[in-house]
Amino acid sequence: MNGTGMTSYPEPRRFRKSAIQRTARRPGYTLIEMVLALAITTTLLMGMSASIVIASRTVSDGLDIVGLALRTSDVLGEVNSDLSMAQAFVDRSASAVTFSVPDRDGDGKSDVVRYWWTGSADGRLMKQINDGPEVSLAEDVRQFALTYGLSTMAAETAGDRD
Repeated sequence: MNGTGMTSYPEPRRFRKSAIQRTARRPGYTLIEMVLALAITTTLLMGMSASIVIASRTVSDGLDIVGLALRTSDVLGEVNSDLSMAQAFVDRSASAVTFSVPDRDGDGKSDVVRYWWTGSADGRLMKQINDGPEVSLAEDVRQFALTYGLSTMAAETAGDRD
C-alpha cells in the first residue's frame, strides 16, 4: 500500500522507456547537428558558385576564340579579294586605302572602294563603296597597319607580240 489506501504495482516493462528511447524519439535536431549541416551546405554552395564563376568567364559574348579567328579570316579575305581586283590606287596610307575596281553596280564606270581603320580609341575597320554607306567590318581592332609592295607593270601592245 502507498498510504492512499491503494496498492501500487510496478509499471509493466512494455510501458517503461529507457533514457535512450526518450531522447531518440524527441522531435528536432541538436545544436551540433544544425551547425554541422550548415557548414556542409555552405561548403557545397561555395564550391558550386566558384564553378559557375569559372564557367561564366569562359563564355565571352557568344564569340569564342575559334569564332573570332574565323570572323577575322573572313574580313581579311574580303579585303584581299577587293585589293586583288584593284585597277588604280587613289589614296594609300598606313591606316587607309582607296582604290578603283571594275564596275560592280552596272553603271559602266569603275567603282571606288575605301577601307580604313578608325584608330585605337574606336578600333573599327570600315568599308565604303563609292559614296554609299560606311559599313563596319570589324569591331575592337587594336592594331592595323597597311604596307605596300609596289611594282610597275607595262601594258602589252599589239606590236609587242611579234
